[in-house]
Amino acid sequence: MQAPVRVRRLPRWAAPVAGVVAVVALYVAFRGKAVLPHDDDATLFHWLNDARDWVDANRNSSPIFLYVVNHLRLGAAGVYEGIQAALVALGWPGLLGLAAGLGWLAGGWRIALVSLAGFAGVGVLGFWEASVETLALTLSAVVLSLLFGIPLGIWAGRSPRVRRIVTPVLDVMQIMPTFSYLSPMVLLFLIGPASATIATTIYAMPPAIRITASRSRPPSSTRCRWSPASSRTACVRSPGPSWRRRGPRAPPTGSCCGRSSCRWRAARCCSRRTRASS
Repeated sequence: MQAPVRVRRLPRWAAPVAGVVAVVALYVAFRGKAVLPHDDDATLFHWLNDARDWVDANRNSSPIFLYVVNHLRLGAAGVYEGIQAALVALGWPGLLGLAAGLGWLAGGWRIALVSLAGFAGVGVLGFWEASVETLALTLSAVVLSLLFGIPLGIWAGRSPRVRRIVTPVLDVMQIMPTFSYLSPMVLLFLIGPASATIATTIYAMPPAIRITASRSRPPSSTRCRWSPASSRTACVRSPGPSWRRRGPRAPPTGSCCGRSSCRWRAARCCSRRTRASS
């Protein structure tokens, strides 16, 4: 009997190396070809320059800037300055202790050690002030995203129409990278922490809205109850506001079957508990 022929597989690094080689070969082959020319007389460049000139000329006179844009800029800058002042007031010992304590509460002594080593390494390398500014910027974006994202998420969760309108907007906000928002933000809010905070907030707000909307939706009209007589989960759909159930009363709240929705996992959980009790 002839032995089976073994098929020799390529190593795992072969595909990435081949991709890099292909990209380099394409770059060398098409270098300097099909380049988009820069035309200062193009209509788009004239329109963008006119928009920039109008913003610069009407920044302190237009009602849009006086009552909307400037207040947003001052509010975002105020949040950033407050958080930055709090971090600076802690000093490096307080910030190291805070990072280690939060790491200990979140994941134990290993996460605490990693957090402590990370912050200490930043200070040793001489980037402590810049890192504190970046941390203040990130925390400011988190605060603003939660401040605006939670109410919008509740509204989207309670209203299907609002959810249909908001969903494509959130998709675009999450797909676009943060740096794509910097150009219009700098044009409207000037160069500084305000424009960076608002740009980061736009990118960080969709998860807050989506999670809040998913948790604030009204309950489904289908409810599941565990019936010990039949050892299975019975799902009943009620047309009215009052719930109907089939079989005896569900188990206490501590049981996973009494709180689960009508899914395959609920039925599997109930079957395991039934076998264990028997």
